[in-house]
Amino acid sequence: AMRGGATVVGGLLGFVLLQAARRMDINQRRRIREALRRRPAELEAFRPGPLFLPRHGKVAFLREHVDGDPSGPIVVTGPAGSGKTMILKHGLASRPHTLYLSLRAAPVASGDALVAALVTQAGYLMPPTELLSRAIFNRDMGTAATMLAETDRALRLITSVLEAEKARGWEAEGVTDARGGPAILPPLIVIDELNLNEVGTGLLDDGAFWKLVDWAMHIADNRLGHVLFACGLEVAALLDAHPGFRMRRAKLHFDFPRPVTMHAYLKDQVNPFLADELRAVHRPTAAVAATAAAVDHVAAASEPPSLPPPSSPPAAEAGAPSSSSVSDTKTLEEAQEAYDTAVTVGSKMRSAVVAHDTFHPRWWW
Repeated sequence: AMRGGATVVGGLLGFVLLQAARRMDINQRRRIREALRRRPAELEAFRPGPLFLPRHGKVAFLREHVDGDPSGPIVVTGPAGSGKTMILKHGLASRPHTLYLSLRAAPVASGDALVAALVTQAGYLMPPTELLSRAIFNRDMGTAATMLAETDRALRLITSVLEAEKARGWEAEGVTDARGGPAILPPLIVIDELNLNEVGTGLLDDGAFWKLVDWAMHIADNRLGHVLFACGLEVAALLDAHPGFRMRRAKLHFDFPRPVTMHAYLKDQVNPFLADELRAVHRPTAAVAATAAAVDHVAAASEPPSLPPPSSPPAAEAGAPSSSSVSDTKTLEEAQEAYDTAVTVGSKMRSAVVAHDTFHPRWWW
């Protein structure tokens, strides 16, 4: 029993020392440095499909801002469904030195939760569960004061790592510029989907959120990196009302595609895709005709019964199917074929917009 108790105590002591060592400043800085230098793992699965509208001009406009020297926070805004997130994913999927946080994928309800999600995305290791925090670190992460102190420490460590990366020169490993030398890319921190319907109004009334905005302005004022907020028009107006924000920020407005862009998109991408898919299914013309026949059949069935004609044809032999029943069966089979054709083409169109991503009609842009 004594040996068993000593084993348990030794194991617990080793666990305590391991947890404490992992959260030392030197190890926290190492993880933050590694997170800042790599490509965003959340965007690696982004694969444009044949129906994706690339909008190369918008992507080039975005990269021109985020690849240049930091001079202030960046606000990407536009109407809901105008394609802000898709432009960000297309433009930043292969960019190193990028941290990407989507509030749609990781919803938050308070400013503290947003800061905690951001620093965790940056590689900072938060204290473990409340019971272990009280037992090992003598901290209760359930209290607001303790959470505030922990997130302040995390932001200070991230700031110090950004200062060290600036002194190193922001050289991106494995990426070359136009002259063949190592590309110089400043760090970029992206907070996407900062919309009222995603976060509600409670987050924007939280002092911790506006403290994060102040930290973003500090990072940009000292030219340590870019901080990008992708948000709707309402949130952009609230950010501009924050003291000192509007005079510092750069605003990129992405609207819906222009008619000439949509005309070229429908002509060069959608129409050839539909033509190829419709050629791949059996008898598309017959399927359309079967659908019309099915509609006529249903309309005829809904009409009130009429009086029988004066003379009736002779009764059919027993057991022989009537011509009307054979016609109805054939019409229903053709209608089912038309329905299967529509389902097949529709499913292929959904998968062709963006592979490995959730389909929504507004994301076609």
